[in-house]
Amino acid sequence: MVATFVRVIRGMPAVVWAAGLLLLVEVAAYLVLPALVPESRYLDRYVPASGHLSVEAFLAGEHLLTPDTATGWRSTPDQVRGNWVTDSLGARATHRHQWWDPSLVRILALGSSMMNGGGGVTNDGTITAHLESAEVTTLNFGTMLYGADQALMLYRSRLRALRPHVVVLGLDGDPLGALVNLYVPLRNRDETNMPFVKPRYVLRRGSLEKIPVDPPFLLGTSGGDSLLAVVREYDEYYPRLVRFARLEQTPMLGTASWLIPRIAQRLPSALPDHRAGLLDAVLKEVGRVVRADGAELLILAMPPGVGGLPGLGDTYATRLDRWRGLGFRVVDGRDVLERSGEPEAILYSEDGVHLTSLGNAVLAGAVRWELEAILDRPLS
Repeated sequence: MVATFVRVIRGMPAVVWAAGLLLLVEVAAYLVLPALVPESRYLDRYVPASGHLSVEAFLAGEHLLTPDTATGWRSTPDQVRGNWVTDSLGARATHRHQWWDPSLVRILALGSSMMNGGGGVTNDGTITAHLESAEVTTLNFGTMLYGADQALMLYRSRLRALRPHVVVLGLDGDPLGALVNLYVPLRNRDETNMPFVKPRYVLRRGSLEKIPVDPPFLLGTSGGDSLLAVVREYDEYYPRLVRFARLEQTPMLGTASWLIPRIAQRLPSALPDHRAGLLDAVLKEVGRVVRADGAELLILAMPPGVGGLPGLGDTYATRLDRWRGLGFRVVDGRDVLERSGEPEAILYSEDGVHLTSLGNAVLAGAVRWELEAILDRPLS
């Protein structure tokens, strides 16, 4: 039997021998390199050079976003860069009306760049601008990559004094990812425009507990040791850094490391996602705080983009049913765009994610219907 095995091995083509030898070397590297190279070095290499330049601009006050200990970052006030214009509060607004005019309905918007419109539209092309009328004024505080947790933090720390009548909270197609993340590159390594840190909430004994961050300290620390200590304990995407350090330094294991997660995300999960419970708790707290201020909350479920969400099953519809079951008013952005009859090519911008001014106007029409139901009267 041994002789047969030896003959088989000897009869293998040279390319198989070479591949086996390469794999053996890679496995050795997998076992040895992490013990020799500090993990902080891998954390530094995990972010491309352009990301490090973004951090420098962020900390120097030269970015579209500014460090904020309450939220991680927020939109820099008084910016004018092409289509991107913010006011003294950091909001995208038209200022057609005075916010405190007692005859007006005040609508405050929270969410990500899907809510603020991104740099592809002017302030007049945002969802909130399309809501404005002789009776409605708006302020749009949607901020890039914000999840529901940061929206809650921003409202609590800076916006409650604005006393809106209605808060519209935009939730992206995947509203769960941001909730368990502290360091953006671990969630999305390609997001080199803003590889920053954010606080998060954890559920402890049924209550939300905030894990704070200090952006200038963590991002400015030489060697990343403090940042590494925080993400190791609190960022549920930390295993991606471990995988990068162990698997992505060599070609064969690196290819497998790239491929396997992409296959896995398209398979149904056999385990319940605890992040859904965390999101429920965050949304309930948003609703509680908003109602305590005498306002109403409306959730705008943003359309998931051209091609929809990866994975099997309609997770988008399942989430909307869950939120409605919790008693929230929800606008189904995907359904609104589909029923509009307009082609995706004119509803979505070139990136296939953010909406054009027309797409925002279509969503605004559905939001207006819900606002009229909340206010129990038509809006001109």
